Amino acid sequence: MTNWITKINGSDVQHATDVHFILNGQAAESAEAVGFSVINYAPYQLRDAADEDVETRVTTLLSGVQPDDLLIVQWPMWQADARFEKIFIEKIRLIPRVKIAALLWEVMPWLMTDDLSDGTHPEMTKLRDFDLLLVGNPKLAVQLRDSGNIALPMLAIGLIDFKCQGLLKAKTDFKDLVFIDSNGTEEEMSYHGQPPFIAMADGGFGVVPAARSQYEAHTNSLELSKYLSMGLPVVIRANMAQAELVRLHNLGIVLDDLNAIDAVLADMTIMDYQEKLTAVGAWSEAVRSGYFVKRACLESIRILKLREVDYLAEI
Repeated sequence: MTNWITKINGSDVQHATDVHFILNGQAAESAEAVGFSVINYAPYQLRDAADEDVETRVTTLLSGVQPDDLLIVQWPMWQADARFEKIFIEKIRLIPRVKIAALLWEVMPWLMTDDLSDGTHPEMTKLRDFDLLLVGNPKLAVQLRDSGNIALPMLAIGLIDFKCQGLLKAKTDFKDLVFIDSNGTEEEMSYHGQPPFIAMADGGFGVVPAARSQYEAHTNSLELSKYLSMGLPVVIRANMAQAELVRLHNLGIVLDDLNAIDAVLADMTIMDYQEKLTAVGAWSEAVRSGYFVKRACLESIRILKLREVDYLAEI
């Protein structure tokens, strides 16, 4: 039995600057580290291709998959032609006893419209074809179940892994606020020769941007993971999906209104800050090492192949 994960191979520019390609590649690397094999594919230009041509390409990609294998599909697959994803899943289902999970990076209908009540979009129907959904957090899982009408088992991953490289600086000035731009990936991360983080801060709190939509309030924050990878505690709004995780593990400050931060920092002592730094340490290492995707991959095996479900699997 072989365990597989998909990986999209784009241009050098895409893998250096497009966050979807970067996270997809990092996830595939993490999966390989726990024994998964990779199915590589490209962003094909198939709009003028006949259905038979798309089927031939997909069949070739899946030629190594055998009965009883497990396949994690990083979803969406970032293809211009929607037929590719549909045919990809259909072809997998023709292989006896193969289990398939979706590592869900985006819920495309909700991303495009911000209508979290829409469970009828064809893209939502595709999600129901999987055996397991690996979703960002419990808040999104509940929304998918209640509004998306998805009754599949779901496992909340917890955090986005972010493989920032370089040594962490000692944290001294704890009352600074650090801001990074989620769109500046080429300059803000070290990945396959790209420059290191420009904001390897020596203290303070990383400010997680407010959700710009209902959908963003249900998704995992890449900025949160960037700050944790730097070893920084965070400031996060209470309506964000990961606010409870931050509160529960003392990873920073949770506020209803960011305007209250000055008063909170005025009352904070260096001892308070050191406690948060200590709490962040293990989470920083986990994010930097790809722990959350590795765990999701191993949990997929346990749930789908070994059929073991306990409190670790948030079903």
